[in-house]
Amino acid sequence: MIFVTGCKPHSSAGPQTSSGYFQTAFQEESQFIVEAVVSDIAEQMFYAANHKLPDPKYFQVIATEKSGSPHDAPVYEVQVYLDPKQEVLKSEVNVNGPIWSPAVYQDIATALARQVGLTATGNSNNTQDTSLLSKLTDSSPKTIEEQNQDLSSALEGDFKNPQLHEKAAALLGAFLMRDHSGDFFEIRSPLCRMSAHLAMAQFFNDTNSYGINGQMAEAMLLTLVNDQAPALQQLNAIGTNDETLAPMVRALWTRNTGDYRLLGQRNNLTPIESIEWFLAMSGYVATDLAWPKLNDVQQGSIDYVRVANQAGYSVEIGHQLLETAIPLELREIENVYELSHHQPLTKSGMIRALNEMPERCFTTASDGTVHVCVIGWGQWADFLQRHLCHAIQQNFYFMQYSWGVPDDAREFAGKCNQAFDGLRLYPFVERFNATDEKSYHKSVDDGFKVTVATPQLTPAECWNELCYHVNFAPPYDPNPNPHINEWHAHNPPPGTVYDLDPRLDHPSLTDRPDAVAYFEKLHELAPNDCRVIHFILKRKYNDKPDYNQAMELYTNLLPYSVYAMRTVAGTVRDHPEQYEKLMLQAAQLNPSCYYILGDYEINHNEEDKAAQYYDKACDVDPDSVRVSNYAVWRTRYYLKKGQIDKAKEIADYGGEIYSYRGLEAEGVFFETTSNYDTAFTWYQKIEDRYDDSSLLISFCLRYKTLTGSSRFEPEVKKRIGKLFPKGVEKVSLADFHAAPTDGVFLRNQNDVLTSYGLRAGDVIVALGGTRTHTSSQYSYLRDTQKESELDLIVWQGNAYHEIKASPPDRRFGVDLDDYQQR
Repeated sequence: MIFVTGCKPHSSAGPQTSSGYFQTAFQEESQFIVEAVVSDIAEQMFYAANHKLPDPKYFQVIATEKSGSPHDAPVYEVQVYLDPKQEVLKSEVNVNGPIWSPAVYQDIATALARQVGLTATGNSNNTQDTSLLSKLTDSSPKTIEEQNQDLSSALEGDFKNPQLHEKAAALLGAFLMRDHSGDFFEIRSPLCRMSAHLAMAQFFNDTNSYGINGQMAEAMLLTLVNDQAPALQQLNAIGTNDETLAPMVRALWTRNTGDYRLLGQRNNLTPIESIEWFLAMSGYVATDLAWPKLNDVQQGSIDYVRVANQAGYSVEIGHQLLETAIPLELREIENVYELSHHQPLTKSGMIRALNEMPERCFTTASDGTVHVCVIGWGQWADFLQRHLCHAIQQNFYFMQYSWGVPDDAREFAGKCNQAFDGLRLYPFVERFNATDEKSYHKSVDDGFKVTVATPQLTPAECWNELCYHVNFAPPYDPNPNPHINEWHAHNPPPGTVYDLDPRLDHPSLTDRPDAVAYFEKLHELAPNDCRVIHFILKRKYNDKPDYNQAMELYTNLLPYSVYAMRTVAGTVRDHPEQYEKLMLQAAQLNPSCYYILGDYEINHNEEDKAAQYYDKACDVDPDSVRVSNYAVWRTRYYLKKGQIDKAKEIADYGGEIYSYRGLEAEGVFFETTSNYDTAFTWYQKIEDRYDDSSLLISFCLRYKTLTGSSRFEPEVKKRIGKLFPKGVEKVSLADFHAAPTDGVFLRNQNDVLTSYGLRAGDVIVALGGTRTHTSSQYSYLRDTQKESELDLIVWQGNAYHEIKASPPDRRFGVDLDDYQQR
């Protein structure tokens, strides 16, 4: 429905001011998208007709959701204030497809053209010109910016040319395909621009069809909003017969399926194909296995570094990323700025430059001349700032948690704060990196200011992080309602599966009464998205699907997805032969699955088979820290078998890696072989490196029990007060009522836990009748109490339970963390 009102607004009408929670005129995500797309179309139509822009003091677009319209296909009543000399255009935008689909805006685009006196120009020549698409396969920022300048100049001279608008959309698509910003992912603004250019092309073409650039751009758009099924349908229609198109088609196909095999079988891949292969391999198998297959040039290239930072990595890879990520980000910032501004970026001007806001399609020179700019510096600045922030966050995380050098991490954070504080998104970096109460509070306060001022530019995961609690300070909730659900009222944006991961923590999505049915619709749009499938299995089948139910959803992914194989295998744990067969298939893709098989065999009292699986995993695992984490069990096993040299080889490897478990393996070896002084030295190294004396104290007490000697007793007395600052507290189940404020957190799940009714997320508050406030206390009690059975008191989400367990060596084989109430 489109009409114009006979009431002309007052000439002072202009950009709408906020009357709600957010400082923006728009108050929810879908309203922002509709207003942004329509604003882009309106401004472009006005420019096409007048070769100038509408008066910014008057021009505005107001979209209001129509009362009673369907929640998942909302209708917006739109008012466009384009020219004070013209009547206000009123229209309805019916979001009956993907909210970024140009078809959604076709009627209002036609009405806006009529308003400014434009008519369709019909098809232009060169509808099958693939030269731009061919160039964009090199996926370099230099190529993108050079093509941006050429295309912007061409559009400025011929703005009514539909093929140029198609190319503009394709250029923006290639620009966004490079986005691998992890927790800082956010691309709604440039997606709106893509939609607007396609709507313009559609109008000027005077047809619903596109040339090849528009077809490819639409496939990119569907890919970027994670609408996999329609994207694949579009790509199948385009095909790979044209050699200049085939690389881009294959790259997009891989992004939508996650199936790395097609590209893995080919030689001489273009850069965009190589990047998409690495992304898929990292996501559906493991970064640790994909990274070594890259050559030295690729490992030093920004796109691969970004993907690795986003997908997760081993300690070895983490050291490489620590060395390269930030320098590569700064180099791209400097290079793109110089290309776009024709002058170098000064160090003092970097923060200001990166804080420039994303603009629409035009820039205005100091003399008032209007220029077309498909990708303006504001779009680049937002892209580059998000990736820089992600690199800083990941480098800190690696040092603090993976490498375990908190002093170095603290020094790194201080230097980054000095260099980059002032970036619009930097409060979120500080929140991710916070390790003390003061920085935690400050980052939350500053971060909420950003969400209120610019919700449309706030990455969803960053917003989530402000609401998550920490384990080093009491919960801090200065904003009782951060409006994250109000902003994401239509979640994800209608007709899309856009940016799903952080939204899985939003009640506006997961607490819908029809959540299962809605996710089944999302599965139809994104059949290869494991997160959608996981939610369906968890919610529809109470996280206990049978084999057929899991197979129905995962069948297409099974040949190449390790996660799919593990999930399906998990449904037949009670059928060892079938379980092992499936897990062995998974191990062919990712040998770390041998660890899971080893855990499974231990739970079934098959130590010899477990050892074989652990050995297979450790022989090929590129993650040395993970190998060392199994060194304690393997060292004990081979000592029991009398294979002293093999046990020493394993323990020495762990000691060389210098991980917690690796050092413990050395201690275990020398203690078991009665070399007590050397054992003491290795346990002391754990204390020095990880500030944890529990294993050292346990060793000293075991030594006294075994030998009767008190030679290490002074060492115990020096440390026991620090380990139990409140003294040793005797407790029983009756002493616990409210949820725990601290304890020992079970970080992950395995079959051993499952067999005793325990699960990841449980909190152990007592062992053998003694209160455990920390994991160090738990480890000490576990190793010193004489009973073979662990007598636990455990908080399991809503109640305390007493659980008795007898795991191998009194160990569950999962990571333990200190817990503090959230």
